[in-house]
Amino acid sequence: PLSPYTTLFRSYPEIAGVALSSHIPSDPPILELFLPEGFTGDQTQLMHQMSIDSEFIPVIGMKIATGRNFSSKISTDPGHAALINETAARRLGWEDPVGKTIVSYRSPGPVTKTIIGVVRDFHIESLHKEIGPFFIENNPSFFRRYILIKIKSGNLPATMELLKKKWTEIVPQLPFDFSFLDETFDRQYKEIGSASCRGGGGG
Repeated sequence: PLSPYTTLFRSYPEIAGVALSSHIPSDPPILELFLPEGFTGDQTQLMHQMSIDSEFIPVIGMKIATGRNFSSKISTDPGHAALINETAARRLGWEDPVGKTIVSYRSPGPVTKTIIGVVRDFHIESLHKEIGPFFIENNPSFFRRYILIKIKSGNLPATMELLKKKWTEIVPQLPFDFSFLDETFDRQYKEIGSASCRGGGGG
């Protein structure tokens, strides 16, 4: 599990924030079936699903439209709480989603979770793709894929060297594999533009 290391990384003055998640912007989330409150068993809804810790929203810069974010001080959040985005609220016809429940069928499921908040719509893939409905949970079992580190402006090379050194000390069995989100997004747009140019010939 990666969670013990976030405290270490947060201790350095060069680091503005650290978060854990199952997915990050540019990484397509999985699609799962859910049964929202008020829907019958044959009306399951397909939604994007991801799992985040309580720091993900402030580190990424997402906004809470209504309700609250997950809290590390509320022990029931990992097992019982969930967030949805504005698109999900609209598609489900929920004017006031906070307090409603959704059954998740993800393994080992099914599990019923209560909506504690709605996040403003956000792009996790390219801006060229339509935003879909999102179900967001706080399940530490899925925090195994990504550590997001927000670095303060300053000496970036030195900070990256520090992170690499500490990573090698605490997780020597795993390579220090990293990427910058802004560069990832830029690469996505260039690939889309290139594909569009290639597809525009003929006639």
